[in-house]
Amino acid sequence: FFGLVPRASLSELVSAGHHYCEEDWNKLKNEHSGMDEEDLLQFCFSSAYVVALLHNGLGIPMDVK
Repeated sequence: FFGLVPRASLSELVSAGHHYCEEDWNKLKNEHSGMDEEDLLQFCFSSAYVVALLHNGLGIPMDVK
C-alpha cells in the first residue's frame, strides 16, 4: 500500500508510514476513494504497530531487508 518493495526494511516502513500519516486527510481520501475511511486510518496505526512488534518485540534490526 505504501509503495514499498516486498522486502523493505523496517526503516523504510517507518519512513513511508510517517509520510502517509502526515498527509492531508482529504487528499488521502481523494487518492484512495475506493477504500473505506476506517481502513485508511488503520494503515497509519498499522505502520507504527508492525514496526514496534517486529523491532521492539522480536528484535528484528531496522535495516534488515
